[in-house]
Amino acid sequence: MSAVRWKSAITWPVACAALVALSVLAATLGCQRSEAPPAPSAPAVAPELTFAGAAQCAGCHAKEAEAHRGSDHALAMQPANQQTVLGDFRDAVFRHRGVTSTFSRRDGKFLVRTDGPDGKPGEFEIAYTFGVKPLQQYLIPLAGGRLQALGLAWDTRPKSEGGQRWMHLLPGETLRPPDPLHWTGRTAPPAPSESLASRLRQDFGIVVVVPGRLYRRIVA
Repeated sequence: MSAVRWKSAITWPVACAALVALSVLAATLGCQRSEAPPAPSAPAVAPELTFAGAAQCAGCHAKEAEAHRGSDHALAMQPANQQTVLGDFRDAVFRHRGVTSTFSRRDGKFLVRTDGPDGKPGEFEIAYTFGVKPLQQYLIPLAGGRLQALGLAWDTRPKSEGGQRWMHLLPGETLRPPDPLHWTGRTAPPAPSESLASRLRQDFGIVVVVPGRLYRRIVA
């Protein structure tokens, strides 16, 4: 066998093997390119937000929860019931500049009969207490989902200090609807105060009374 034939006999199988290897490699790469990209994962669904409540927070903040419990802030606004109402609702009568207001109880409810938004006497149910000392005010539901504070408050101080009596928050004023300072009014000039009431957010839609001063409107 000549040298040329011997080299050809060697080269041909090697070339065939190389061609087969290249074919396999090309096929492999082609399969990889044809594979579809992985589908994007679905976005995580955020849990529904709910009100946690003080008990939930107390698990991690026991010291703060204990300090808050029973404080003036904790008692600032409470549903009106026998435990929370400090005023005299035993048919107590208070008269101020021609308006007679009567405080009573019936069927477990705390009621006041006084001049309403039309200027005529009407009976209104107390929904919430507002504050504990030195005055306790009372929030009454009116039309439009508003809670408005009665212009009369209960002085919670001991009787020896001049308390335990009903008082008018604007004793020098004669207020009748539609006067904006009447307890049913929708507007009032702002009153400077460090009280919690002056910092209520607007979207609460409450009209509140700053203790011992003028009404402050929280826009409904």
